[in-house]
Amino acid sequence: MQTNPFKFDSNNPRLVANAERSQNVILGTAVIFVASLQFYNRRFFRKDGNLLNMLAFTAASVPAAYSYSSFAFSTPETEAALLNNQNERTH
Repeated sequence: MQTNPFKFDSNNPRLVANAERSQNVILGTAVIFVASLQFYNRRFFRKDGNLLNMLAFTAASVPAAYSYSSFAFSTPETEAALLNNQNERTH
């Protein structure tokens, strides 16, 4: 069995003390978001000029870019620790 890569909180042993999301996730999100907007602008917006579709695409691409970046640049252990901390704080 592998050793646990995290240190637990001394006050609440169910909380992970050193679980932090990597900065690569945020940077990757920004890169994917900007690239998707550039692709949409070149492929669709310049041809039809529909601003409502552009705004809808922009709103929908933010969570998608974050999901792709989190999948590519984060580890499952970190995601599990962050979910654990979130669930422990809400209950």
